[in-house]
Amino acid sequence: MMPQKRPQKQGKKTPRKYLRAAALSAVFAAVAIPATAEAQSYHPSETATSSEMRSAATSFQYSYRNLSELPLRRLDSCTHVTAEPQINSTVTVKETVYDHTSLTVADLDALHHNFLPDSTQTLGVTSGNYSYSVNVSGTTYRVNGEDCVHLKDIDIDVTFSQKIQTAAELLDHSCYKDDVTEHEELHAMFNKTAIENYGAVIDDLVKANAEKVNGRVVPRGKTATDVISDMQALFSSTVRDTLEAAVKKADTKHSRIDTFSNYLKEQKETEKKCGYELPRFSAPKN
Repeated sequence: MMPQKRPQKQGKKTPRKYLRAAALSAVFAAVAIPATAEAQSYHPSETATSSEMRSAATSFQYSYRNLSELPLRRLDSCTHVTAEPQINSTVTVKETVYDHTSLTVADLDALHHNFLPDSTQTLGVTSGNYSYSVNVSGTTYRVNGEDCVHLKDIDIDVTFSQKIQTAAELLDHSCYKDDVTEHEELHAMFNKTAIENYGAVIDDLVKANAEKVNGRVVPRGKTATDVISDMQALFSSTVRDTLEAAVKKADTKHSRIDTFSNYLKEQKETEKKCGYELPRFSAPKN
């Protein structure tokens, strides 16, 4: 399997993204299938996967500690009790896009190296990315001669999209195309359920941090705008950490279906279903 790419750091004004080439359905020409491959290939349901992701997200929620909150927590509290900020978070998972014509097996082999034997060829790939934005608004009020910060609104928007691409040669082999697409749809489902379930705990994580830093005294040498900016950075890192945790959890599922032994099982199942062995479309990889 090809290595899972980690979230790529962008400029401060650009949302972080991750690009997954969650690989790769392949055909194993001239690879012997051992008797141990008789067992059924790994194919978890969306219900079971979502339940697993939800449990993992809950564990992450209760164990997460954002270290960047500590300097803000050391600010003195104001005596006036402020109302809790309004937190508005939206997680949008777009429909998966399918592309069955743009790339050939040779294209996929060149773009998406995996660590399977040289006799394999890449037939499909799933790629995705997330973006997010965090906006914080607030005001100051004066209590006993001190400026205090009150957070008003925290608006969070997360968007996730992904694409499944299969080799153009499979258009003449619809049975294989269906099975390759099904394999890639598992990768897409892992991504989707991870983002949805981890995204669902963002509200509570941000709320917990907001309660710790809301109603603090503006420190000397800083303005209320400075403190609001610090809080925006805090909440942004909370969202980023949560989404990166979702990526890591999805990685464990990608790795499970991309083992060599699972590929052998999938190969045998597909050849039996389709009734023939898929021909080679590209030269063996070096």
